[in-house]
Amino acid sequence: NNCNGTIDDKCDCVSGTTRSCGSDIGECVSGTETCIDGAWSGVCEGEVVPTAEICDGLDNDCNASTADGSGEATPPNSLQEGVCIGSAQSCTAGEWTDDYSGVSNYEATEVTCDSLDNDCDAETDEGLKTTYYQDLDTDTYGNLLVTQDACIQPEGYVLDATDCNDADIAINPAAADVCDGV
Repeated sequence: NNCNGTIDDKCDCVSGTTRSCGSDIGECVSGTETCIDGAWSGVCEGEVVPTAEICDGLDNDCNASTADGSGEATPPNSLQEGVCIGSAQSCTAGEWTDDYSGVSNYEATEVTCDSLDNDCDAETDEGLKTTYYQDLDTDTYGNLLVTQDACIQPEGYVLDATDCNDADIAINPAAADVCDGV
């Protein structure tokens, strides 16, 4: 039309033609853009656009991943004590479920005596500690009234609680009874 020897040299497209626009990934659906007066309109009609990701098993934000945490706030796990403080659920098959797989030192049942609440029940090393009895006189018999619960035997403590006088090494259940008035 401008007699320069080049046909449609200022046009991006032929008026009335259409092209696909948008994305077909996940829940997104591409639309159609129309050429108007030799230029693409910039309007993508019929397009389904990305939305915030939610736990519905679908790729709502159209990034080829479902429930990737880019949208809906991830709820906390039901256990929030001990090593589980701050842990969060994961989206599995469209449902939020407790997920402790990424929690360091988590144990469904406490099996490690490490001064941590590994099973997240607000108790530490329950069922794993042993009661030890203080043995001041070092005769290997301890005082029933002075105890310490621990995973490892503390220094100055023994398992036996049958010493009747923990201040005298010569008085204990294995000592020979002599006629001395004691």
